[in-house]
Amino acid sequence: KNDFMVEKISVQNIPPRVVMKMDIEMGEWLVFPDLLTSGVLCRAIDVVLGEFHLKSHEGEYPIRFAHRGNWTLESYEEAAVLKDEMFGMVERNPNCRTKLVVGDDESYGQDGMPWPEPAEPTMS
Repeated sequence: KNDFMVEKISVQNIPPRVVMKMDIEMGEWLVFPDLLTSGVLCRAIDVVLGEFHLKSHEGEYPIRFAHRGNWTLESYEEAAVLKDEMFGMVERNPNCRTKLVVGDDESYGQDGMPWPEPAEPTMS
C-alpha cells in the first residue's frame, strides 16, 4: 500500500478509473505533450501523479529533442512557463476529466524491500 498515492487520490474526491504515475526523468517532455494534444490525457486518464522535471542536472539547458523536429527548451524559465501553460490547459478545460497531482514519492527506496536483481541470461 502506498500511502502517498492513497492520500493524494482521496483528496481529489473522485473514484479514479485510470491513474498514471509519471516520474520519467525528463521523459515527460515527450509523453505529456502527446497525451495532451492527442486528447488522450483528458479523455482517458482520470489522475496523473508524479513529477514534471524542469531540469535533471545543473547547466543542462538548452535541451534538444532531436526526434521531435529539433524542438528545444532554451532555459529553465522557458521550461517552467511551458509546463505551467500545459497544466493550465488541463485545469481550465471543463471537458477535461484529468486531475494533476504533482509530487514525488521516493518511499519505495526506504520500504525495507530488496532492490530487484538483474536476471542472468539463460542459454537454450
